[in-house]
Amino acid sequence: MGNLDLSGKDMDTSLVDIVRVNQQADSLLFTFDSDSLLLNPGGNEEMVKNNNIHYLYKDGVLTFNR
Repeated sequence: MGNLDLSGKDMDTSLVDIVRVNQQADSLLFTFDSDSLLLNPGGNEEMVKNNNIHYLYKDGVLTFNR
């Protein structure tokens, strides 16, 4: 499927604690219950406000939308 390359706004918050997975017909929508998210943790990190950031898994492809 792919990797969700983000975390909560602090490293103490596990992705498991903030991710929400919703099935919509033939796709999966991954949303995040956090006001801010850390993109690319451990790499070229970027703290961003969560304005409907999500991943969509459809037709065998995982896409990141910000």
